[in-house]
Amino acid sequence: MKAPPALGPRIALYRDRQFTWRDLPGLFVPGSLAILAPVVAGLDALIGGYAKYGPAFALARSLPWFLLALLAAAIFIGLLAYRWVISHRFVAVHQNGILLALNLRCVYLWPQLFGIAVGASRSFLSGRTGKLTFRARLHPLHGKPIQLPGSLDNMAELLTRCKARLYPTLLPAAIARLKAGERVDFGPLSLHPRALHCHGHALAWEQVRGVTVQSGRLVIELASQRPIRIPVAQIPNVELLLQVARLAMPAHHHPSQIAEGTQHL
Repeated sequence: MKAPPALGPRIALYRDRQFTWRDLPGLFVPGSLAILAPVVAGLDALIGGYAKYGPAFALARSLPWFLLALLAAAIFIGLLAYRWVISHRFVAVHQNGILLALNLRCVYLWPQLFGIAVGASRSFLSGRTGKLTFRARLHPLHGKPIQLPGSLDNMAELLTRCKARLYPTLLPAAIARLKAGERVDFGPLSLHPRALHCHGHALAWEQVRGVTVQSGRLVIELASQRPIRIPVAQIPNVELLLQVARLAMPAHHHPSQIAEGTQHL
């Protein structure tokens, strides 16, 4: 798929799960068994019923099996088509923007995006550490957030490249708005020189004892209340939020109360 010239040179391409020869046994073996099993049962009912009770009885006994085989074949074909569609999805990072060929084809220049929200989780099976999986959403200036498939190749690298393109522009703009006395929005949170706004509630900075990220959640430590915990997957540009919060917090707060815990993103 050819990218618009406005995007500039392509830097990297990240594909979804590719359809290779190694996938064929895992698809065709169970699919074939699901189709052949009712076909064999139907033939057995047809032949046995015809020999004993005649054609009408044989047809009545075998028809449900053949219909079941037909349904299995339709499901199998649908799964193959879905797998084929997934294998053709990709995200291309360009110098001036990003091309998303997912369910729909979308093109965004970097200034048309205001953030990216990322969550990560790791599975544990029988005491072994599993693969780290990411959940990420791109937030355009206009329109709904776009969910990136977690099955994309090198998801961590893709997210790093997107942040490297977005953050150098977004951070100075956020700091400028804060110094001008304006609110800086980060999804469910907003930072203001006088208060931190969380889900519509204003918390004066004097009440805030720390803002950290711990185990995939943004933790707001408060002086007189229980900590507020928000999944980082809901917060666009959480790394920028921590940097802007460091500037917004009153001088008597120590910087470590803001930066601590960012390694657990």
